[in-house]
Amino acid sequence: MTIAAADTLPRIGARRDLRVALETYWRGARDLAALEAEGRALRARRWRAQQAAGLGAILSGDVSFCDPALDMTAALGAVPARFAPPLEGEIGLATRLAMARGSRAAPAMGRARWFGAQDWVTAPELAPGQRFRLASLEAVRLFQEARALGVQTRPVLLGPVSWLSLAPAADDSFDPLTLLPGVLAVYAELLGALAEAGAERVRVEEPVLACDLGAMRRAAFWTAYDELAKGPVRLTVALGGGAPAASVDVALKLPVAGLHLDLADNAAALSQVLAGLRPGAALSLGAAADDSFDPLTLLPGVLAVYAELLGALAEAGAERVRVEEPVLACDLGAMRRAAFWTAYDELAKGPVRLTVALGGGAPAASVDVALKLPVAGLHLDLADNAAALSQVLAGLRPGAALSLGAPLVSGAGEAALLAAYAPLARARWALGAERVETAPPLAWRDDEAATGGGAAPRRNLSKGDAASAADAA
Repeated sequence: MTIAAADTLPRIGARRDLRVALETYWRGARDLAALEAEGRALRARRWRAQQAAGLGAILSGDVSFCDPALDMTAALGAVPARFAPPLEGEIGLATRLAMARGSRAAPAMGRARWFGAQDWVTAPELAPGQRFRLASLEAVRLFQEARALGVQTRPVLLGPVSWLSLAPAADDSFDPLTLLPGVLAVYAELLGALAEAGAERVRVEEPVLACDLGAMRRAAFWTAYDELAKGPVRLTVALGGGAPAASVDVALKLPVAGLHLDLADNAAALSQVLAGLRPGAALSLGAAADDSFDPLTLLPGVLAVYAELLGALAEAGAERVRVEEPVLACDLGAMRRAAFWTAYDELAKGPVRLTVALGGGAPAASVDVALKLPVAGLHLDLADNAAALSQVLAGLRPGAALSLGAPLVSGAGEAALLAAYAPLARARWALGAERVETAPPLAWRDDEAATGGGAAPRRNLSKGDAASAADAA
C-alpha cells in the first residue's frame, strides 16, 4: 500500500508565522499563552489543509517551537540540572524554550548538525548512567488536539537511534548508544500512551539513516525496533534525505509496519525500496514540491514589508537606500522583468531615494531593465560591469545618479590610480560630476587572497582618491 504525505508544507507557517511569534515572545511583546495560541492556530491550518487535500498520512508533532531533538530530550526527561527540571511531572514549554535559548541563570544547550543537512538542532547532554523518565506528553496532547478538530493524525517522533547519535560523547570511553535500553523503556511508555489516546500508527523519524551507520548503529537499529515493534501501535520509519544504499538496506530489514521516503530527497532510493519492501509493509511517500509554484507570486506581501522597512529608515533619518539586485546578472525572463516593474513602481513612491545595484557582468537586456526603473540612481561595480558602462551612460534617465563601485588597485602609484579610474572620469565627463559618485563594491576581497600573498597590497580607493584620479584623467 502506498500512502501520500505532504512533507514540504513549511513547518513554521507559510509566512514564517511561528518564527515571528517566537521573536515577539523573546522581545517580551508576547506572553507564553499568546505564543501557544499562535502554535495552535498554525497547527489547525496545516491539519485542515492536508485533510482537504485528501492526504493519507497527516502528521501531528511536526510543528515545534524549538526543534525535534529538544522536544525528545524533554520527553525523555534528559534536561540538564542547570534548568532546574522538576523531579516529577512534566517539562513545560517555558523550560524547553530556556533550554533552546538560555536564560539569565543557565546558558543554552549546545547545538548539533542535523544528519546530512545544513540545519542545526539542540544536542542532548548525556553522561554514563544517565536516567530517563517520561517527562512530557506533548505528543499525546497534539494528537488529541487534532482529533478534536476531526483530523486523525499520525504522531511523529524523533527516533531513538538518531536522538542518541546527536549527543556528543563526553570522552572516548563513553558512547551514548550504550544508553539505548533506558531510552527504549521511555519510548515504549510514550507509544503506549499514544495508543491509549487512540493513535494507531506513529511515524518515527530516523534521519541518521542518511549517514553511513557503522556496526554500533546497525546493531542499535536491530535492538531498538525489535523491541518497539512489540508495542501497541504500528510504526513507520522515515529515512533521512539522501540515504545511502547500505542504510536503506538496514531500514528495509526492520520489523516495522512501513517506511517513509521524501521524494525530493530520496528519489534514488525508491527503486531499492520498491524491490526490497517486506510483504505487507506500507510505503509512505512525501509529496515533492509543486513545480507550478513560483515564489514571485508572493511579491505583493513582500513589497508591503519592504515599504514598511523603508519608512522606518526614513524616520530614522536615512535619505537614500541602496537596494542590491544581483539577479540582474542573469537573463531575467518575462516573469522577473514584470516583477521588477511592479516592485520599483511601488517602492519608488516611498520616502527615501533608491539606488539599485546591478550584479556583476549584467547582460545588456538586464541593464536595460534597470535603466527603465523609476529609481534615483544605479550602482555599477567597475571591476565587474565595465562592459555595461557605455550602455548605462547612454541610457541613464535624466536626473538619475550613477554610483560606481571602487575597484581594488595594486600599489598606490599615480599610474595605477589613473588606469583604475579612467571609467570614472569618463562618467563624470558624460553626466556631470554632480551625478556621479563612488561607493564600496558589492563584494569585498581579502587583500592577501587578492594579491596571492606576495604582491603589493591592494586597497579600496577613498572618495578623495577617486576624485583626484578622475580630475587628473
